[in-house]
Amino acid sequence: MPRLNFRDITAGNAKDYKSDLFEYFAEDFFKKKGFNIIKLPARGTDGGADLIIIEPLIGKISSSENRWLVSCKHSVHSNRAIGKSLEQDVSDRLKKHNCNGFLGFYSLGMTESLREYLDTTLLKEGFIWTVYNYVRIEREIFEEPIDHNWLKTYFKHLPLESEYASPKKSYTSLNCSSCGSDFLITDKEAKLAAWGMGTHCNVFEYVCSDSCYGQLEHDVLVSNWDDEIHHWEKSLSQVLSPMGYKDFFNNFSDDGGMNKSSDPRAGQNIKLAMSSIHQYMINGC
Repeated sequence: MPRLNFRDITAGNAKDYKSDLFEYFAEDFFKKKGFNIIKLPARGTDGGADLIIIEPLIGKISSSENRWLVSCKHSVHSNRAIGKSLEQDVSDRLKKHNCNGFLGFYSLGMTESLREYLDTTLLKEGFIWTVYNYVRIEREIFEEPIDHNWLKTYFKHLPLESEYASPKKSYTSLNCSSCGSDFLITDKEAKLAAWGMGTHCNVFEYVCSDSCYGQLEHDVLVSNWDDEIHHWEKSLSQVLSPMGYKDFFNNFSDDGGMNKSSDPRAGQNIKLAMSSIHQYMINGC
């Protein structure tokens, strides 16, 4: 059961001074999560960017950042999901504002047509994207043990502190090809791996640990393949990053570098992995 009623936030088409309250809610939300706010909400023409935020990416050796264009859509009052017609010319907007990522911040959700549009248009142009719907927003608010008094600006009723624990995160599980454990929640260094020839993917599997991977690699290499075998491999942590997911998509989508599956199992595993990992990322698991 939802713990926040997003209808408490004034509708964007309301004729009073609070009509842009959802954008200020987004600003506060991302500040609390550690993003740097580059462009603040403002009334008038915004060039298709309600906010521009910087996500610092701190590595052990080097650091980088993602520059996100945030599009806020407060449609919960009309009970209409955000479709492609409401998010037009996204790649042009990203180029105009020098951003490498699109972030939809929606009080309801998005349609399948918008998801397909973002996948087929942005990823192929080298951009990344993600969407925060009301489920993900609420989950990420309450999964952190921080002061939630700031929410009183936006919501009339807040849950008791005892209700702050996050609900179970949902996604379609992936089972390790070797031992059968849940690939997405392992605390080991899980991997996705593919072998094939040319644009054909003969083997696509996911394994939860180095020992399981070693057995899989042995089984593949003892097969009677020629010397032109092509190998693709990424750790789960790499694939769950925006750039890693883009590489995964570019290799195994319909127009990818290893898009042809000569083995039915490989084709089925690719589709399941793309669907499950996408759910896992969108739902903030």
